[in-house]
Amino acid sequence: MEKDLNLNEIPAGSLVTEHRLVERYLQLMKRETIRIDRGKSPDRVLTERIIDFFKTYAHRCHYGKEEEILFHRLYSKRLSPEHKRVIDELVLEHIRERELIDRLEIAKDKFWLGDSGALTEILTTLKGILKFYPGHMQREEKDFFPAGMEYFSMAEQRDMLQDFAKFDQFLIHEKYIRMADQYEGLVPPSEYGNLTIQRILQPEVSGLPDDLQEEKKGSSPK
Repeated sequence: MEKDLNLNEIPAGSLVTEHRLVERYLQLMKRETIRIDRGKSPDRVLTERIIDFFKTYAHRCHYGKEEEILFHRLYSKRLSPEHKRVIDELVLEHIRERELIDRLEIAKDKFWLGDSGALTEILTTLKGILKFYPGHMQREEKDFFPAGMEYFSMAEQRDMLQDFAKFDQFLIHEKYIRMADQYEGLVPPSEYGNLTIQRILQPEVSGLPDDLQEEKKGSSPK
């Protein structure tokens, strides 16, 4: 029997609330997809803001709390084989969705640099994201979150909610520190989260320009 989630008192409730904001952006994305299907040119500002939302809010904020806090703590429990399999599959789904947003960003850049053929890729990728999210969120909310919460005591759940709040508190600082680090050629410090998760996070900015890469190499100690 399914249990109703109290959105104010358990970590899963906080994540479900975040899903509702993701849904609002999916509706904006759906509206934009319909416009493009009808022959309109993509709205550049809206497309860039959608990409920023998914990279910052969905990937770093929402997936970050799931992967680095909730899933990490669940892995320390005696999980049933089924629940461990579901967590592994959810993380793989996160990776695939990150790749879709990266693909959208690349197609967007190509289109506004004059490659008209990239319009098809923009439209295809938008539709792929719209197809992915509803099933993913429903799976978490209906099948996984209620069962996952049963592994934690109420005290552990309260601690997790506090850690969610701390995680959110530093996100805006982290975003712009990471951006500066990448332009300066620095390796992100371990404070950015679990090293395993770091490897699947996509960079906020493109790599260093060639001249800065050469400058960095030249300044390295012999």
